[in-house]
Amino acid sequence: MSSRFRYVVIILFSVSIAPASSGTDTKWTLNKAMTLLAGVKQLESTFVETKQSGFLKDDLVLSGTLRFTAPNTLEKHVLSPFDEIITIGHSQITIERQEGDSV
Repeated sequence: MSSRFRYVVIILFSVSIAPASSGTDTKWTLNKAMTLLAGVKQLESTFVETKQSGFLKDDLVLSGTLRFTAPNTLEKHVLSPFDEIITIGHSQITIERQEGDSV
């Protein structure tokens, strides 16, 4: 798994798999996260993402699912307010949009 892909996986899934905050000082490192993911064949989580831009009157709120499939595929499926699938894997990025959807 490439270093760049590891960082993407960690950033997108850190909220889902990070240990709950406790009174002890827990160091969350890339190596610990990758060790946890090494035994994972598939991991899926829902997300809500809020984007702000000076070009938009209101915030853009996206929601959907994130899926990691071992050994190296990450998929972000936006379900609302439009349908879009971004897949990172096998050294390529693929973006699919439903016909007629606009951002």
